[in-house]
Amino acid sequence: MKKIKKLLLAVLFVFIFAPAAWAFEQPSSGTFGYEVYEFMNLMLTGPVGVCVALAILAYCIYFILRSHVFGAITCAIAALMVVKIEDIVYSLGAVIV
Repeated sequence: MKKIKKLLLAVLFVFIFAPAAWAFEQPSSGTFGYEVYEFMNLMLTGPVGVCVALAILAYCIYFILRSHVFGAITCAIAALMVVKIEDIVYSLGAVIV
C-alpha cells in the first residue's frame, strides 16, 4: 500500500511541475514524423476514415444483435473517435497551464 502511495505521489509531482510536457505538437515539416502525421491525418479525416467508421458501426450493430453490451459500447466509442479524430488531435495540442 505504501508503494502505491509513493507511486501516486511521484506521478502527481511530475504532473504538477511539468505541465508543458502534456502538450502534443505537430512534427516539423520535412521530417519523417511529419510525413506519417500528415498521411494519417489525411487518411482518417477523408473517405477512408468514413468507411472505417461505418465498418466499426456495422460491427457495433452485430454486437448489439448478439446482446454483447461491452463490445457494442467499445465499438461505438471507437467509431466516434474515428469520426472526431481531427478534434482529438487538436485537443492534444492544447497546452494545459
